[in-house]
Amino acid sequence: MKVTETMKDAALKVGMIMAKVDTNTTCLWINYQPNEPTCIAKMRQKGEI
Repeated sequence: MKVTETMKDAALKVGMIMAKVDTNTTCLWINYQPNEPTCIAKMRQKGEI
């Protein structure tokens, strides 16, 4: 095999491993806020919302 073909195969394998790790560790609830932000609570108390 040529060096370029070997490098392509290695880069492809590393890319596939990184994609697999990335999809297994991605948090689906990254924007989830369990508590209401304080500014929203203050606006509700004032009747602005």
